[in-house]
Amino acid sequence: MVLATAAPLFAGRDVPVQDLPQHAAAVRVLFDFARPELRFEEFFVREPFDTQYLTVYLFAAVLSRGVGAVLACKLVLALSMIGLPYALRALLASLDKPRSLGLLALPLAHNVHFLLGFMNFLAGLPLCFAGLALAVRAARASSRPALLGLAALAIVCFYTHVVPFAMLA
Repeated sequence: MVLATAAPLFAGRDVPVQDLPQHAAAVRVLFDFARPELRFEEFFVREPFDTQYLTVYLFAAVLSRGVGAVLACKLVLALSMIGLPYALRALLASLDKPRSLGLLALPLAHNVHFLLGFMNFLAGLPLCFAGLALAVRAARASSRPALLGLAALAIVCFYTHVVPFAMLA
């Protein structure tokens, strides 16, 4: 059932994600920046830590090496959609609530942010909820490894999108 949430991304050539071409172009520029025949160095400057979107584009750029930029972006979106109920499940478990309620996130995965193609925001949501689950566990157990995991996840979330990071913080 969870995998079916992402199925529309792969159902045809064209998907209803408005910013997908822009994201694919950004991934392509990152991955092929040094290819002289594309002349990207003439038009773009790479400053990786000047963006809140570093993790998504780096991950997609790595994936694009094997599957191309468009499919890499679709895979990032799919992982974000699939990860959301699992992250909510982890948060619910840490709060001693029924984990099955995490499935209620599935209908929410297809929302206006998905249609507009806010890939970075969507990727940040599972990170936010997973981070909140870690925060609850760390607060209850005073566990140093959980705190270090939370710190690492917070940094990844920050470099994914600032709004999910703000919710996590």
